[in-house]
Amino acid sequence: MVMLSLSSAMFKKAIENIKKFAKEHPYIFAAIVIGIIGLAGAGVTAGVLAGVGFTAGGVAAGSLAAAWQAMISNVAAGSAFAILQSLSATGLGIAYGGLFSGGLGAIWSVWRAWKGWFGTDSEENQHEDL
Repeated sequence: MVMLSLSSAMFKKAIENIKKFAKEHPYIFAAIVIGIIGLAGAGVTAGVLAGVGFTAGGVAAGSLAAAWQAMISNVAAGSAFAILQSLSATGLGIAYGGLFSGGLGAIWSVWRAWKGWFGTDSEENQHEDL
């Protein structure tokens, strides 16, 4: 078994390489960031829905979703509960979570480009608001 350790110098070098790549290829870097954020958002959405009890097979017994359903008794079509259960049962929660977080990633990428992430600001101001 090979043990990998990331020293401070290696970490700094990796960050420098990422910054260099971002400056040389801003659109590719933005696409990578958006993709990573979108995938992470899809996974988080699926985990949160399942974690509170909205599953593909229905509401999980003993879950927060089950307690919520017991409190409201009859679930109205179009209610928040019905929408969350539908998103989980159909798998669309994953898609919408990915689209939402990917959209946030796109906004972040455009904002960073606007703020000078790719070299238009002075060196001391480039990361003050991260």
